Amino acid sequence: MRAFFGKIMAFGIAVFIAVGAACFAESPAWATFNSSIPAVVLSSDFDSGLVLMDGGADRGFREGAACEIFRSEDKIGELMVVLSSAEKCVGALLGEADAKTGDVVRLKIAR
Repeated sequence: MRAFFGKIMAFGIAVFIAVGAACFAESPAWATFNSSIPAVVLSSDFDSGLVLMDGGADRGFREGAACEIFRSEDKIGELMVVLSSAEKCVGALLGEADAKTGDVVRLKIAR
């Protein structure tokens, strides 16, 4: 039982150090972005609920970002970015959304 708690404590300390390092790390050069440029769906998989988009962190699509999906100016659903690189990202569809290739994805703006 003692060994179990020791492992949990070690894991907790490692997480604390990692979070602290991330908080004080400098932003990469691509971290400046233009959020007015939407992303376009490159592909989607309805079974897994994942969507690949051509916009990435360079446009503000970072992990955890809430987004809206549009088809011909009509909002058809929402997604949340789960993985992001500088120029591409993957989002998880929320609810009954069904994205198709060519749909436009915009960052959801808090109102």
